[in-house]
Amino acid sequence: MYSKLTPEAENWLNRLPPVQPMNRTIHVFIYGIGRSGTSIVSRILSAHPSAIYFHEPFLPKIKLSGVQWEHPHLDIYERLYNCNFSGIIPDLPMYHWKNSVPFSVWPYVEFLFGMKLAPMVTPVVFSRLVRNEAFMEKHCSKYSIRVIKEPDRMPIEDLSPLLNDFPDLKVIHVWRNPVDLFRARSDEVWCCGSCKNITHLCKTTEDMLGRSFEFSKSFPNRYINVHFDDILRNPREVIDALISHLEIPPHQSIEDFAEKMLRRNIPPASTSDLPPLCQNAAERLEWHRRNTTLV
Repeated sequence: MYSKLTPEAENWLNRLPPVQPMNRTIHVFIYGIGRSGTSIVSRILSAHPSAIYFHEPFLPKIKLSGVQWEHPHLDIYERLYNCNFSGIIPDLPMYHWKNSVPFSVWPYVEFLFGMKLAPMVTPVVFSRLVRNEAFMEKHCSKYSIRVIKEPDRMPIEDLSPLLNDFPDLKVIHVWRNPVDLFRARSDEVWCCGSCKNITHLCKTTEDMLGRSFEFSKSFPNRYINVHFDDILRNPREVIDALISHLEIPPHQSIEDFAEKMLRRNIPPASTSDLPPLCQNAAERLEWHRRNTTLV
């Protein structure tokens, strides 16, 4: 780990494209159940040339002995938003060991894109750059829009201290029909146990809806609900409304990237033969969508 710029890191700082400065810093936290559309919303926002995006910065580290689940202290989020990487780089999944190639380090692809370093740097160069705290801080500090995304492995209750402790933070909670969630998650290698139980998924959605109403009342204009179905139906309108709500300057790159990301055919959910709990969750979520939509 390096606390000062190495000649290589300084050279890369000078080679990277310039970033248009803004007169204020915008902090955005994106949250939702895994496969709800959080990554799509994050990548759309990070398409702005003044944005940097940290994709699931506290994803549990993969070790030879298995998966180690550790939940971070919330103050580490504040350090990330302030581009203070001192002492926290080993906890971030910006690079990982590739077991098929002994002693090799490969970058986590979402971090390469989010940090605007792909496809400019090779995996080997990236693994050295991210160990340099000075490089990380100087590179991050160029960007005035700082986006962090965490899925529901972070308890929803932690959104309250986040919003209380960081008064300029805006949280985007992305929602998706539990049937679509179940369909999108069930074939993933990381999805096991309760993840493959649709009743558990529906109960989680129900519980989150209850907390959502509390957050909307306690943090108006800072806790923002976005429904994935709305993005699919009216992508331009929803994204324009979201950008306006976050006070992010409009940019053509966001529209272009959104159009590319959403140019796909996603089949509608089938709600037949659902357990009663899931029928109720789907109905409550639809009511929530109609009453919290941005457009």
